Amino acid sequence: MQSINAGFQSLKTLIPHTDGEKLSKAAILQQTAEYIFSLGGERMEAPTPQCFPGSSPKRRRAEDKDEGIGSPDIWEDEKAEDLRREMIELRQQLDKERSVRMMLEEQVRSLEAHMYPEKLKVIAQQVQLQQQQEQVRLLHQEKLEREQQIRTQVSLGLQLPAGLWVFMVLQVPIGAASAHGVVGAHTDLWVPMGLWVLVGL
Repeated sequence: MQSINAGFQSLKTLIPHTDGEKLSKAAILQQTAEYIFSLGGERMEAPTPQCFPGSSPKRRRAEDKDEGIGSPDIWEDEKAEDLRREMIELRQQLDKERSVRMMLEEQVRSLEAHMYPEKLKVIAQQVQLQQQQEQVRLLHQEKLEREQQIRTQVSLGLQLPAGLWVFMVLQVPIGAASAHGVVGAHTDLWVPMGLWVLVGL
């Protein structure tokens, strides 16, 4: 990654741009390509030896040789060639980085595919356990409310649900007949006064 950034910085110094101007990597590549194309166009528009028919080929070669040392055209060609090479290297590095990133993303997806089913199984078990605990709690609460309701009805001497009746009997001898006592259904047993007896119907 550092070599890629260094390459972009090198390209930025070679292309003409405003000093202090911040350019993105895409903008640097775009301006580099445009600059290379412009250099190629200028080279195509430069006058060729055929434009000077009065000069002999030997003399033209000698003049080209003399003028070629340090000439701007050769320097521009070398600069354009350097830019092309750097662009190729940057593209290769970017392609390599992209392939590595895609490979890592594929590995992450593969790991997630192996890990998530176990996670979902654990979560489902936890949810099922919570539902069972909630069901037990509701049943226990319902039982307590029913017992409280029975106690309240017993204290008021009212008829109980589910076929239960409350009888109050007086203290009389067991087995003796008395008009003061009340007996419940399905029994002929007398009990001491003051007790509440639940008798099923």
